[in-house]
Amino acid sequence: MVTRIYPARPAIDGIQVGNAAAIGTIKIKRGVRVSKVTLKYVDTIANAVDLLALIGDITCFKNNYDFRLHSAVELDYLNKQNGSQFAYQKFNYNGNTEQYLTIWFFEPWRIMAMDRESGCAVISENQGWNENGLEIQIKLLAAIPATGSLTHRVYVDEQLLDLKQPQALKQVKRLNITAQGTEFDYYSLPNRGKIQGINLKNPSGAGVIKAVTFRGDDVIYLDNVTRGEMFDHLTGLNLIPPPMANVGVGTFAFSWAFDDTDPVQSSLAAQSTWLKIYTDVAANGNVVALVETVGAI
Repeated sequence: MVTRIYPARPAIDGIQVGNAAAIGTIKIKRGVRVSKVTLKYVDTIANAVDLLALIGDITCFKNNYDFRLHSAVELDYLNKQNGSQFAYQKFNYNGNTEQYLTIWFFEPWRIMAMDRESGCAVISENQGWNENGLEIQIKLLAAIPATGSLTHRVYVDEQLLDLKQPQALKQVKRLNITAQGTEFDYYSLPNRGKIQGINLKNPSGAGVIKAVTFRGDDVIYLDNVTRGEMFDHLTGLNLIPPPMANVGVGTFAFSWAFDDTDPVQSSLAAQSTWLKIYTDVAANGNVVALVETVGAI
């Protein structure tokens, strides 16, 4: 499999420097297998502001279905859980600041080759782009200063595929869970595809997450598991959990992976789910949950 990288540093439609609320759109050509899209930010000022602070929500669409929603900060968190080498990059070069942030579709940290081949790339349909969204489209909210420029690269795998067959696809859903009291429940996790991982932020008001219980169908997978216990578990699997020092409002506090040993077999397929979150004091506000799943759309 050979990777093609194109096009040459193209501008992103809709991005206007100096506009604090510009909505950019990336459109992917028809009939290709996209492994990743990398955003590149160049600023003529050395040590410029972080790209993560300039880009807000990033939404990925296929066939008019939004299959990924996360901010730039949340995307970087998801990436670097799997190793610091996947974190966004920032460096000074010839007096400029260059920064790179990647949306991975073909995830290099997948354990089994079968999963990498079938579950972590996104296929653009063969009927061509139209304004109704029947292709791959990435929209992002960005505030690019006058000294900077934001471009992108698309990485495409040269591989013959039967585009008429359903293709498994990595999806990320962002949920808002109402926080109330020291224990609160949530029953509406996505059941489209298999769950690979769940990532929780501390409440937007009071409270810090201290433990989680999770049930899929009739099986309890986490039974009042504390942050420290999950930190120890993920560290032993060479994953990078949120730091135990993350006790601030809205910071990532608790993450776990169902596919920690075999992504193909151990990702969780469940029709009904129950999530209980325990906090150190009576909580209020919302808990943001990023739910990672894989499945055909």
